Amino acid sequence: SIPTTNWAAGNTGYRTATNRYLIQTLGSGGLAIVDTTNPANATVIRTITGISVKEVKVYGNYAYASTDSGPTRVIDLTNPATASVVNSITEGAHTLQVDAGTGRLYLNRASQNQLRILNVAANPVNPPLLVAYSVPDIHDSHPQGNTVYVAGGSPSACYILDVSALPTVTQLWSFPIPGGYLHDVDLYVHTDGQKYLYT
Repeated sequence: SIPTTNWAAGNTGYRTATNRYLIQTLGSGGLAIVDTTNPANATVIRTITGISVKEVKVYGNYAYASTDSGPTRVIDLTNPATASVVNSITEGAHTLQVDAGTGRLYLNRASQNQLRILNVAANPVNPPLLVAYSVPDIHDSHPQGNTVYVAGGSPSACYILDVSALPTVTQLWSFPIPGGYLHDVDLYVHTDGQKYLYT
């Protein structure tokens, strides 16, 4: 039984050496941490209220929770049963992504037309801003190493960015995607090495 919520957007998982957890967004109700180690007996072990959460991602022992109109929250998951907000990053976001390989946090639509990249590897609680880069109506991104695939909502277009020399960002390619508002983007790499972008 997960606490009542009007909506839930981007949830994620978190794993320790012995347990598995679901971090469930609750919209204006905050978020819930569910111990799913035994799926037949999943239990809500912690609810964090007083914050609005649209999407959540994890890096190391920290979760990053976004909301459109407020700051991005940093939540310490070291002990999931007592997890708490340890910082509020000024930059809010519509959606967010974490690239564990590079230790970067990507805040999508931190302002209406901006992608902001922060360095969570350097400081997971108070990550320094690496760059703020303008992208028309950015809605989502998919970072993979030094390449970032970006969904620009309307007019619907994909952008491929090179972030290998931050704070310099180089746009490698942009192309329109007909048919409607470009909501999100994901990359699939086939076993033959061919890359497919889904949106």
